Amino acid sequence: MSKIQIYRLQPKEGQRPQLLSALHALAQGLASVAGSLGSELLDAWDGAGPVIFIERWANDEAHAASSKALPPTVFKTIMQSVEGKPEIMGCKPADGSR
Repeated sequence: MSKIQIYRLQPKEGQRPQLLSALHALAQGLASVAGSLGSELLDAWDGAGPVIFIERWANDEAHAASSKALPPTVFKTIMQSVEGKPEIMGCKPADGSR
């Protein structure tokens, strides 16, 4: 069954550009990872709210293996740019599609 991961990240004051840049780099890296079905980056209209990053995976195994396929520096920049811990929500398609 396919898996969707949704990350809600609140940028630190003055760190939004760095966070968005790091998430763009992450999206590019994910594009070449086996089992990745794509990603999407959403920014708040007002430029002050949270940033949402959505990953789509063929299955749990592909998602679990993805962290080994990406450079740790991408994750480090992301974590340095956010307030607190990202809110993470794992989902599945509600329409029964796989």
